[in-house]
Amino acid sequence: MDVKNIFSDIKKQSPEEILETIITANQFKIERIISRGHATREEYWYDQANDEWVIVLKGSAGLIFEGNNEEIILKSGDYVNIPAHKKHRVEWTDPKNFNLLFKTFIGTVEDDTSTAYLRGETAQTMFTDFKLVQESMRR
Repeated sequence: MDVKNIFSDIKKQSPEEILETIITANQFKIERIISRGHATREEYWYDQANDEWVIVLKGSAGLIFEGNNEEIILKSGDYVNIPAHKKHRVEWTDPKNFNLLFKTFIGTVEDDTSTAYLRGETAQTMFTDFKLVQESMRR
């Protein structure tokens, strides 16, 4: 039995969307699509012969279906079933999926029970006003 991970071996950047077939059986196929900032080219509509079930595992994307200008936004965990010959296009996908966290400790003791992570925007002041932060710290 060969065990693999859906998030492994993902290239950092690619000029094109990456489509990889994971499994094919009878009338069933699973593909991994890696898309960072990609979209369907202008004036092109996908018109597939088979139903397509799509789930977004990470990031987000915007879809439009022919005859309906309302964009459907899919976020992590969202899925949609697209019937055969339902013309659609991908308007956008996240250009990158990136989290920057700062590790810190809460309290007077530095141990595993006091670990906390700050998002980048919560720590901005310490970098933009470093001199003020440094001067106002306890000594």
